[in-house]
Amino acid sequence: GDTTLLKMYVTAPAAHVSEPFLHEVRSPPLRKKRNVFCCSLLISVLLLVGSYVSLLIMFPLWSGLEERWDWNSIDTNQAVFPRDFYFGTATAAHQVEGGTDNNQWSEFEKQPNRIRNGDMHGRSGDHYHLYPQDMKLMREELHTNMYRFSIEWSRIQPDMHVWNETEIEHYREMILECKKNKLEPMLTLFHFTYPTWFAHIGAFEKEENIHHFVEFSRRMFLEYRPLVKFWDSMNEPNVVTLIGYTEGRFPPGVRNSPLAGEVMKNMAKAHVQVYDYLKFLDNTEFTHMNEKASVGIVMSVNQFDPVRGAYHPLDRIAASLKDANVHSIYDFLATGTFNFYQPGICRVSFTDMSAKGKIDHIGVNYYFNEPVMGVLSPEYGLEIQSVNRSQGVYTDMGWPIYPEGIYRAIKRLSTVNVPIFITENGLADSADTRRAMFIQQYVYGVWRAWYEGYNVQGYIYWSFMDNFEWAEGFGPRFGLYHVNYTTLKRTLYEGSRKFIEIIDRSRAADVKQPRAPSSATGVSVSVSVFVCLFAAMFGGVF
Repeated sequence: GDTTLLKMYVTAPAAHVSEPFLHEVRSPPLRKKRNVFCCSLLISVLLLVGSYVSLLIMFPLWSGLEERWDWNSIDTNQAVFPRDFYFGTATAAHQVEGGTDNNQWSEFEKQPNRIRNGDMHGRSGDHYHLYPQDMKLMREELHTNMYRFSIEWSRIQPDMHVWNETEIEHYREMILECKKNKLEPMLTLFHFTYPTWFAHIGAFEKEENIHHFVEFSRRMFLEYRPLVKFWDSMNEPNVVTLIGYTEGRFPPGVRNSPLAGEVMKNMAKAHVQVYDYLKFLDNTEFTHMNEKASVGIVMSVNQFDPVRGAYHPLDRIAASLKDANVHSIYDFLATGTFNFYQPGICRVSFTDMSAKGKIDHIGVNYYFNEPVMGVLSPEYGLEIQSVNRSQGVYTDMGWPIYPEGIYRAIKRLSTVNVPIFITENGLADSADTRRAMFIQQYVYGVWRAWYEGYNVQGYIYWSFMDNFEWAEGFGPRFGLYHVNYTTLKRTLYEGSRKFIEIIDRSRAADVKQPRAPSSATGVSVSVSVFVCLFAAMFGGVF
């Protein structure tokens, strides 16, 4: 430690100071500094790696890694299902019936700049009167064996204290027409619309209003249970909430994230209460039925895939948060814990372990995946941005065609261990240039999941016919049948014949499901994640 002595030795002529002596004098302090530096570097690296691993654990990619299949090497004709597999079509009352003028959507349509081109639902496709011929087409031309449709609450209960017996009989006649055409009915109790009186008292914004929906559901179950096995409490409560209360494109047309969280929480509670009540009725009033009622819920399922890779920290956080919010009701039914979280804005959460598993089947509405990226913003903290990739095929709605996603969606929702129905899947394609390819590839994705043993029991195409597509008006053409809104004539799109071909092939083959999901799949995924994580940490991801 004597600086003077060290300086003397270092500046002395080489002849008087041997190299070993110099090494002995200089090494101890330099080695100590080098060791301190290495230890500090190692600790910093370990802290960095630990923080990164913690981030990966805190913000999981619920839908797994993005998959891309080589469609040139896939034989989609191998997609063959059992003879009793449900193939069907779907509609929603407000979109196809016409004359549903007493709900919150009919009021919303009257507001300026709410609906594209100022469209209003009007008589739409007049399915209210033409359902007999439509169901005949379903059976005789499409060869389907299931029809999913909704009961318009505002027709049944036009006022809080009024029940319309004529409309109750109308829907009974629709159900009987289903039976006549050997179509298994799947009833949706809430498909985006509720009576104006319910809207005026706050609808699902207030927990004290839930009992009105429960009472409506109870009445419908008592009326139609002898004819209907499959019941869905709600269609896409996540879409109703997020688009209506955070984006403002659906009624009530506001942007209020804390209120959105409350609405989604109340809709989650509403499903549980409806489920409990209907199952109670089924076990007390309908014990003579050969089969128990199956009460489920229909959820919109998307994948939110990080644009810059699964291990980019900002994109991963963005994808994980958006996925958790969109699928919060499903996760609530799977775990008993509800979470709705927007960083820096709001958090709505609660736990009800009795809600866990209160679902007999899950309806999956799948259309596309959404690439997202996280951007640091001085105003919002983390801003989540959706990104359209330049490559790929898109629908008229601007949605990417991504059939691998329907396979991923089935795997994602299989954790509740109940039968899965694809309750909506389709595309807007006015030129009919992508419909056949879409059907062929998406049905293959469903088949692949079924072939691997996942409990998929049905595929229901959206939609049977062109309809009023909510805020987009009459522009998008989602139907298997083209509708001339002047003459109301239905004409089968040429691309829809691919759907008929798949159904006919399955009815003729009558295959059996080969195996259950392999646990090896989880191992391979875990290995893949470990390899990618290793590469990300030491490959310059930051």
